[in-house]
Amino acid sequence: MTKTMVAAAMFALALAACAEDSGEALPGDAQSDAPDAPACAELIGIPTQRVLDVESCFDDTGTLQMLATAYHDCLRGRLYWNDFGWGWDSMLWRAHARTDGQLVPPQPELDACGYNQ
Repeated sequence: MTKTMVAAAMFALALAACAEDSGEALPGDAQSDAPDAPACAELIGIPTQRVLDVESCFDDTGTLQMLATAYHDCLRGRLYWNDFGWGWDSMLWRAHARTDGQLVPPQPELDACGYNQ
């Protein structure tokens, strides 16, 4: 290891130790994001593009959930979904309502998109 690499590693360790000792949350920590996160149910009915800007939300039990959104490009636009709902890129976000329990858009939407599961 070169002296530069050792110095960089020591600096990184010192920085991490200071951050832990300060008691302050680092950017991106769930603790710092939590107060700004909406309830997941509040995402329903807002424009899909706004939902895509949300990184986390509180579920029905009060647990902070990270949103991982999938999408499929279709002729009519981009179809998005995550564990809490689905929507077309230019429409409102909708709640999942499938009777088979899958957390994906309704089958007619997937079929119209040419998406085969």
